[in-house]
Amino acid sequence: MRYQIGTITNLGKKRSTNQDNFLVRTDRYGGMPCALLLVADGMGGLTNGDMASGLVVEEMQKWWDARQQAHTASEEISRSLDEVIYKIHREIYAYEQQMDTRTGTTLSMVFLQGSRYLVKHVGDSRIYRCTTRQTTQLTQDQNWYNREVEAGRLENARLADRRTARALVNALGPSQELEIRTQQGSIKRGEALLLCTDGFYGSLEESMTARRWPWHYDPQRQLEAMLREILTGPAGDNITAVLCRLPYWG
Repeated sequence: MRYQIGTITNLGKKRSTNQDNFLVRTDRYGGMPCALLLVADGMGGLTNGDMASGLVVEEMQKWWDARQQAHTASEEISRSLDEVIYKIHREIYAYEQQMDTRTGTTLSMVFLQGSRYLVKHVGDSRIYRCTTRQTTQLTQDQNWYNREVEAGRLENARLADRRTARALVNALGPSQELEIRTQQGSIKRGEALLLCTDGFYGSLEESMTARRWPWHYDPQRQLEAMLREILTGPAGDNITAVLCRLPYWG
């Protein structure tokens, strides 16, 4: 068994810098393939968003290297990932206090071992589970609208304008508080996991779950085809995605 993985990242049409970052690492452990996949979207409205998302990649690369040396047991991985995510959060927040600035980043991450996946999620980048029949959003955007709905304040949510509704309420860095959301599950052969920033899904949002995408296709070619479609529109934000497929054979 070997994962098939594709990646894309693009400035988009209106940004001068790319504040998105991603990481893909693969290996074998316990006779099975394993992978660490993530996307991080530096917050474009704040300063040094690329620094914040870059720190995520740097620290998670260190975590991966240390895990490979220590042969961390699978049951310890979730706790270990939480620790490094909180560490990154504290470092970004300390930088803000020292430099009297504001910055931050989202983080959507998958640790795969065989067909089993572990998700860690902060912010409004997304992870989708992709089958030949449907595309399902696994993560929930941590924005103002969803917070109001979860709190039962449905009238507030209904009356919010689009900008307010989509305002982030959780990210690495901007405040002392941090909520990491965790999910576990498995995918079948022929299925895939898609990790993407809002510049990717935002341009395809109406069709992401309604349309039957050819996820059985080569992941790299599939992402490149989707990027071409995105770039026919406004494409006002940075665009980043990682697509990992568990093949039928191999």
